[in-house]
Amino acid sequence: MISVNSKYTVEYEYSGLFKSQDEWIHPRRVISTYEIIFMIEGQGYICEEDRRFEIKSGNFLLLEPNKLHYGYEKSCEPVSFYWIHFNMKNGCLEDIPKYGSLPIPNSLKNLFVQLLHIANTPGYSKECCDLINALIIEEIRRQSGGSQGDIRQLAVQIKEWIRINISDAPTVKKVSEKFGYHENYIGKVFRDAYGMGLKRYINNMRIENIKGYLGSAGYTVKQIAHLCGFESENICIKFFKYHTGMTPTEYRNIYSNTHINKR
Repeated sequence: MISVNSKYTVEYEYSGLFKSQDEWIHPRRVISTYEIIFMIEGQGYICEEDRRFEIKSGNFLLLEPNKLHYGYEKSCEPVSFYWIHFNMKNGCLEDIPKYGSLPIPNSLKNLFVQLLHIANTPGYSKECCDLINALIIEEIRRQSGGSQGDIRQLAVQIKEWIRINISDAPTVKKVSEKFGYHENYIGKVFRDAYGMGLKRYINNMRIENIKGYLGSAGYTVKQIAHLCGFESENICIKFFKYHTGMTPTEYRNIYSNTHINKR
């Protein structure tokens, strides 16, 4: 058992990842544990007592012990969600929203991935599962609270997504669509965190990406343009010259003439 804070002591029971094959409806049952469902694909329809919930991708639902819950409608498309059953040895979860979406759903998904790994790998103690269980609860509480920590983490997530997808020509609009916020809000979050506009950061990263390929032998400028997400070689050359004051070829010539010592 792990104490989340002075109010709660969490005891993990079991967890899993559910994936439907065809049509699916949640079974009718009453269980003695809490359950958190976190939807990652499709849409589910679950009722607890007389309250209905429509759970979409990125939504979570907290089901309470000793209450009847069941599916009130079939899901026609494939459904996939993480689930976890646990007990509270003291206190209850009144300060956690029963249902909602999270601004950074990948954070919760990553915790579930870690939990399933630990739960299904011999050698980990039961307390490790209790700990990840408690972190899942705290992540839901923290993100639902809209704290400054959430906003900072959103900026970190944006920066990491740009880094991973830099070769796919990311734009402020694409970032906005990915994270589900208005472009102005996304830009403000990033500027407040890193002191730089989002568009400028993306451009800087694209320049560094081009430079990385220019420093490697065997790539033509045309190939580099394609690898870096430009529609044509000419657009890539203009972009690079505008931001660096030299063409890709001029930059490569400077680099190739640099003397490198081995000792």
